[in-house]
Amino acid sequence: MQKIVIFEAGWIGDTIVTIPAMRSIREKFPKAQIMRICSPVAEPILKNCPYIDRLLIYDRDGEHRGIQGRSKLLNSIRGIKPDIFINLHVPDINRDIRIYLRDNFFSFLTSAKLRIGYYCPFTGFFLTHGIKASHTHLSQFIVDLINDLAVQLGCKPKRELELWINGSDKQAMNDFLRLRRIKNNDKIIVINPGAKRQAKRWPLQRFIEIAQWLGKEAKIVITGSKDEVNLANEMKAAVPHIIIAAGILSLMQTAALIDSCRLLITNDTGIMHVASALKTPTVALFGPGNVIRWVPFDANWIKIIHHPMPCSPCYRWECEDLSCMQAITVDEVKKAVLELIQ
Repeated sequence: MQKIVIFEAGWIGDTIVTIPAMRSIREKFPKAQIMRICSPVAEPILKNCPYIDRLLIYDRDGEHRGIQGRSKLLNSIRGIKPDIFINLHVPDINRDIRIYLRDNFFSFLTSAKLRIGYYCPFTGFFLTHGIKASHTHLSQFIVDLINDLAVQLGCKPKRELELWINGSDKQAMNDFLRLRRIKNNDKIIVINPGAKRQAKRWPLQRFIEIAQWLGKEAKIVITGSKDEVNLANEMKAAVPHIIIAAGILSLMQTAALIDSCRLLITNDTGIMHVASALKTPTVALFGPGNVIRWVPFDANWIKIIHHPMPCSPCYRWECEDLSCMQAITVDEVKKAVLELIQ
């Protein structure tokens, strides 16, 4: 039996876009034992994935921190004696020779017979099958870039995003709505005002204006992580009739909510990718992010609002003027909402 290790340790969106390649690998190797390495935040997304046999959580801030922690991770991989090790991280503006060298040397140390990944000059000799990183990769849809790695194994490219929501998460979401007197036939619109990166946040006052406008016609639910509860509370102080799910519903319970809602309005965050996998109509507000990289051109369920600036795309966590987000107007968002609803 072949043993395959798939490595990618990103956040919510980074994880969801790897699912098509994982499906193609499973179809190519139906009898293989497949282990997926992911970050702790990605575990709920992958725990019900039918394309893998085992999850290994890479906790870079916990047990796998530093050189000792990375050695522990390496020993876990070497212990299963993999035939194939495939690193699904793709070229980006923040990846340089040091990162390629680190990642590809790690691939080499796994002792896998086949080692697949992207490389830059002087880092490719650690791989048996590699793709040289280039600037053209920065303007390609990320699912296609990941597919190109699976193609190295003879897999057929896939593009369909998927997500698996179990019954208990659906029930928890339904209970949450019932306790707040939201009925099955109510029109629910979800607003996700937060983002891990401050530079990706649309001004909160504008989200408040949208919530006030929509609240006459729909039930407004505010989602977010525990770190974003303060944003939800600020919105509720201005719009008392909104319902706060931020910090209450788990990631997959939030996914169940998004699956059942009429529309999502969100910044460029992992929740946007959750909605994309579920094909929930979405108004996505892009600032410093790379639209071409993250949104397929044929996604007719999503309306992108984006005003590129000379400095975009960028990876700043904070920005002094937020010009790219400030450029998005309330009227633009209202127009996009009406187009999707109608």
